[in-house]
Amino acid sequence: GATHTMSLSESSTPNLISSLSDTLSQFKEDHSLTNLHSSLKEIQKQVKPYFVANQPTKIIQDHSKRMKERLGNGGSSTLDVGGASSQNPSAPSSSMGIIEDLELVYKSDLWQNKEHNVKLLLIEYLLREGMQDEAELLQKETGIHIHDSVKHQFNGMWHILQSLRHRNTDAALQWCDSELDNTMSDDTPNEKKLTDQLQNLKFRLHRMKYVQLLMEHGEDQDATKVVQYARQHLAPFSKKSGYMDDISMLMGALLYATDLRNSPYAHLAGIHSSDEWEDIIVLFKSIACGKLDKPQHSPLYTAILAGSSALPVLLKQANVIKPTMSREEWETFQNSEQLTVRVPLGEEFHFHNIFTCPVSHEIAIPDNPPVLLPCGHVLCKNSVDRIAPTRGANRCKCPYCRSTEFLKSKCQELHFG
Repeated sequence: GATHTMSLSESSTPNLISSLSDTLSQFKEDHSLTNLHSSLKEIQKQVKPYFVANQPTKIIQDHSKRMKERLGNGGSSTLDVGGASSQNPSAPSSSMGIIEDLELVYKSDLWQNKEHNVKLLLIEYLLREGMQDEAELLQKETGIHIHDSVKHQFNGMWHILQSLRHRNTDAALQWCDSELDNTMSDDTPNEKKLTDQLQNLKFRLHRMKYVQLLMEHGEDQDATKVVQYARQHLAPFSKKSGYMDDISMLMGALLYATDLRNSPYAHLAGIHSSDEWEDIIVLFKSIACGKLDKPQHSPLYTAILAGSSALPVLLKQANVIKPTMSREEWETFQNSEQLTVRVPLGEEFHFHNIFTCPVSHEIAIPDNPPVLLPCGHVLCKNSVDRIAPTRGANRCKCPYCRSTEFLKSKCQELHFG
């Protein structure tokens, strides 16, 4: 038949699928490899312009632009990632700009001797996302072994998350009961905390189920199902601290079951909002990952998210600093273990204690650790070295309390847990 040009960017994917379907159907009828090859070549011509227009560098550029706009840096950067300079909008944009820019902040030896860790992160990410087959394949190719019990727990967690995303509480409630049975025999502080978290999750799940039943059967003259569910699953929580107010509110809503949305308990009608479900999902993930001794989010996800947030700031700094440095100075700057610019990251990226010197505002690192002065104040080692007088026996004064001079040897290095 006559050929026609197809633009996949204009909602013509159904046309492509139709063309492929027709081609395969025709092959089943005439079994002609020559016709099949000719038809597939024609489809290839139609598809090729789409992939040329949407090459990886262009996709990265588009995502980078949107990311910078979300971070509020869209118009303030010295150099747009992968594009023209914001100080010179007329400058031509290069499709390789993004690659050249990333080289300014990329450390080539970053993954040296760490390939095993990266592969392990990839396998764990696949397990978290329920991609068991892909994880198994990567394990075979890399030779990395993950215990079957860990894989089973990740798989179970993924299935429960999927059911919660579909507004189904049954699997999560069954998991709560099983975990509570395992923790009841241990009275250690950590197990008590875990028990309280599980009880809280269980109550919130039962509350969601109760409201769902109330909305479905509340208009019936006989709301027996709702009452029975409350007696069986909510009543036991009345004996536990902190739940009675919620239970009283849920029971009071029964009086207005036939018109809940226009009652003093109308807010319960919105308890099935996406925000409430998301809170439950976050709570479940926190508990489940804690039992696995794993962070709530995949380390791979966290690293990419934090890196993407920091990228515009680091690129802007590199573009400003590099022209002022010699080649040797630039290499030293790139190999530095400490950032020279503050990168604002949210609290979700704070995983351990850090110390910032109140004098130099430097973050403590192994080569510049925090030290405790005899007077009780804490500074970084480099700051103590700088304030020590050049004369005398290495004595110095605290810049805050100006107490009696003391020897630097009396300072004690600190280690934060």
